[in-house]
Amino acid sequence: MNVYIRILFIFFCVYGSAQNPVVFDFGDELNKYSNEFYDIIETPNGTKWISSENGLLKYDGRKFEKVRNEEQKGNTVFNLQIDKKGKLWFNNLYGQFFYVKNDSIQFYKDFNSVLKGGLSQFIVKGEDIVYLFSSKGIYRSDAETIRKISDTKVLTSCYTGEKGYFIGNESRIFTIDFSTDKITQLSQLEIENSSSKPVFFVLDTTCFLFAENRSKGQFFKITDSGHLKINSPEDIAFERLINVKVVDHKVFVFTYNGTQVYEYKEDSFVYRNTFFKENKVSHLFKDSEDNYWFATLKDGIKVVPNINLLSNNFNYESYGYIVGSKAKNDRELIFYTDSGYLLFFDVIKGITKVLKVPTKNILSAIEVDPKKDIVYIGVNNNESFIYDLKKHTFQKTSLFNVAKDIQVVGDKVLYLTYNKSVLYTEKYNRIQEDTVDDSRAYTAHVSKTTQDFFIATASGVYKFSSGKKKLLQFKNEIFNATSIAETDDGTIWFSGVQNKLYYLKNNEVFNYRFKDFEPKEIKFLKAYKNELWIVSEKGLLMIDRSDKFKETLYNTRNSGISGSIVSLEVFKDKIIYTSNKEIFSIKKELLSKKKQKFLMHILQQ
Repeated sequence: MNVYIRILFIFFCVYGSAQNPVVFDFGDELNKYSNEFYDIIETPNGTKWISSENGLLKYDGRKFEKVRNEEQKGNTVFNLQIDKKGKLWFNNLYGQFFYVKNDSIQFYKDFNSVLKGGLSQFIVKGEDIVYLFSSKGIYRSDAETIRKISDTKVLTSCYTGEKGYFIGNESRIFTIDFSTDKITQLSQLEIENSSSKPVFFVLDTTCFLFAENRSKGQFFKITDSGHLKINSPEDIAFERLINVKVVDHKVFVFTYNGTQVYEYKEDSFVYRNTFFKENKVSHLFKDSEDNYWFATLKDGIKVVPNINLLSNNFNYESYGYIVGSKAKNDRELIFYTDSGYLLFFDVIKGITKVLKVPTKNILSAIEVDPKKDIVYIGVNNNESFIYDLKKHTFQKTSLFNVAKDIQVVGDKVLYLTYNKSVLYTEKYNRIQEDTVDDSRAYTAHVSKTTQDFFIATASGVYKFSSGKKKLLQFKNEIFNATSIAETDDGTIWFSGVQNKLYYLKNNEVFNYRFKDFEPKEIKFLKAYKNELWIVSEKGLLMIDRSDKFKETLYNTRNSGISGSIVSLEVFKDKIIYTSNKEIFSIKKELLSKKKQKFLMHILQQ
């Protein structure tokens, strides 16, 4: 049976909307087993194991299977962990401990006589040596015996190397030396008004503690002499702690009001973001293919293919589908939709403002004039508008009706429509119109260095320089183009029909020969500095002009984008790309180049 998976995007209010990771959510195939999960882990053979209220689940990449031991009492299992030999361990509420061998569950021991129904945390050390940390005390078990080490009631515990740490009676912090089983009290934790128990976590080789204190989260560092209070953000909303996990040196704090992400820098924990505000996440695991698996207490399992890829979603049912975008400056851009909306987007904050253009028709093209602080807006009908960014007003005009493209050329404006290309000049408060070409136009580009401009038409590609018009040719043949971009070295790039890529350098046209990643379909081009970005059926392909035309393919399928990429804007360290109803942002260096087998299987369902 094939696993059915849904691609979810978490929606928030457009204004001040949060940026959230792209999420895959398993459907009924998983929900039929349970919707409350506690742990996720992967054994060396790639099998995923999931603990739930309804038992232990095994996932082989294609289907889920519930597994159990005939001696197992009840269904609910907890505390999945793998020992140094790769053996998976877990326990249950009946004091039973199990391990997995050859993908089958083996019974280890029944500790109910000492635990008396209490759920114990545990640590596996050495050859099947298990330390139990419970409300009934601390025990050491091996294949033959079980021995009580301490009567101290344990609230929570962790270990790093040969040392363990735990909180006992009256919030006292202790350490245990596993080589001698010696227990030493370190200090006493002072916390007030806590509705949840504190949680230990290990960052590198240092043990930390996160606790609720006076309705706020507080980090502590555990040392051989006690605990140190670490600088923690004081203005982050906090509601009941569930768990804490460390992945890729980021600290994920799971609470009842979201998953908070922190980084540890210079003896301080710096807040980065909050995800899953509507979900009670209980555990996080990063698998061997770099997928992030989030277990939740009531909402199943969420799989994030790239934690750095953020979804900035908007309500497309209200605002329409994205048609295209234009950069406003070096950190802002504007999306435009088929329902007549402008979405102002900040690369850090996400969507900051939504404007309704006074039309019922589709917006066909926009252009930002930074010198005049205005936006030219073309509409797929006999109307167009100019928006004043300072006065926040729309002015109706007929200059850009049914625009295919609009470009600012110095103090002039180039307007392309279905049957002509027009250059507008304003003189003495009057608009002078100059038709520069009378064939069907597709797109245009204005050179950043020379102010020459190029128009791709049904008749070919024209270059306009100092009032002169020239039809470009490759080896004495006319070529057509659907997209134009320019890298900083002055190279002009053209995506041609039949997926050919041309470039103009020193007034000569060349046909680019792909070395490693020849696409079957070139959708459009964008450029930043000396990087040429190609949107293709393979994903995003980047050609670095300054590095001997080095080609890099980025796997955008890992984003779960549910349709073709319709817009792309490239910034200094981020790229923003969209389908018609989803907006994604990610730092360039964190784009995925890896094909993940798990996601490739899912996306092929």
